[in-house]
Amino acid sequence: MQDYQRILKPFVSEKTFTHSIGVMNEMAKLAEIYSLPVEDAKLAGLFHDIAKDFNTAEAMKYIVELKIDPKEFEKYSNVYLHGTIGAHVLHKLYPELNSDIINAVRSHTFYASDGENNLSWCLHLADVLAPTREWLGMKKLRSMVYEGELERSSLLLIGWLIEHFNNAKVPISDYLY
Repeated sequence: MQDYQRILKPFVSEKTFTHSIGVMNEMAKLAEIYSLPVEDAKLAGLFHDIAKDFNTAEAMKYIVELKIDPKEFEKYSNVYLHGTIGAHVLHKLYPELNSDIINAVRSHTFYASDGENNLSWCLHLADVLAPTREWLGMKKLRSMVYEGELERSSLLLIGWLIEHFNNAKVPISDYLY
């Protein structure tokens, strides 16, 4: 895993790197609960924010490669699209990587993706449960997740995120679930 950490480091800030390590560790724990392949879970957690710190020019390069309408990027910025861009970067770096990992990275920003499965949903949850995050309701969500209640946890999280985005005046993408 340390080789992968060295690969990630140049792509992200120190803050994002620390967060990614936390998400990787959460994913390792969730892999045991939800019978996921541990290596896949850890890799999805580690690489989920590989494109999070891209500046507009870097992101736009991939937006063009992915044939995403640049107006979508302007409208939604990196809030939603860093998962899609990150999945693309990850696939270019490791084309042999399990497609479930790529899909989990792509959809972790709640940008619609094919292939939603337990790995993807665990990544959504691990991203907000990482030790670098602290927010009201985390204790309740953590309890549900660690009791094996993936569906209820996911629904609770989606509701909170929609409320958060609405309060922050972040537009809800047409591509969301």
